[in-house]
Amino acid sequence: MGKKYLLAVFSAAILAFPLFAYAPGDLVLNPEIQVGFEIPAIRQNTDYPAGKENGNYVSLGLCWGLRLSAYYRISNYFSAGLGLGFEGVHNQYNFTYYVQASETDAYTERSTYDTYYFVIPAGFRAHIRALNLGAGLTGYIPLAAKFSGDIKQNNVHSPLSDAGFKVNPFIGGYFDIGYDWAEKDGNSRGFNMNLRVETSFSDKIADGDMDYKTFRHIAVSLTAGYSFRVLSFR
Repeated sequence: MGKKYLLAVFSAAILAFPLFAYAPGDLVLNPEIQVGFEIPAIRQNTDYPAGKENGNYVSLGLCWGLRLSAYYRISNYFSAGLGLGFEGVHNQYNFTYYVQASETDAYTERSTYDTYYFVIPAGFRAHIRALNLGAGLTGYIPLAAKFSGDIKQNNVHSPLSDAGFKVNPFIGGYFDIGYDWAEKDGNSRGFNMNLRVETSFSDKIADGDMDYKTFRHIAVSLTAGYSFRVLSFR
């Protein structure tokens, strides 16, 4: 009953808007901010005996970014877009190896990764009244990558370094679903919000002295933007 009620409210909110805010031939700009979480996806190759590892590898990370996208309205229902932007990611890797069957003998690595990218997204959007569905590809060009780490063994801390750590350029995909307040009859500007899922296509986007088995970019975030028509080729 509760699910049916929520679905009815959501559908009514979408259908309450007139059909389209923009017409075929309109060029729309959409600056947006993005804040979300980086999903754990880092693994290191180790030579430690099986069964002596703690499975708690990665803490939930953070991601944030700014983008400016331009969308060309192909039809009433579809737009094609290209953008430029910046994205930052904070990850933490935790690895514990038990030398003995006791936590006092544990060897623990805590590694922190901060990476920054210049991003180039390109994709399509489907417009169903106020509902937006988007998908496309994103090129990631690394701007900076920072590593910091700590080793704890027998309750003694020492620094951990990875001088060879670097992130390589890569391509990923994204999917958006959201709500657009600009989709009102005659209203050529307005706010929009989207839930965005991003992932790198490659399982290994970073290299370093640590010998990474897996290092992926997987993020779930919320975006908040403001779209407005700048040109019309009608």
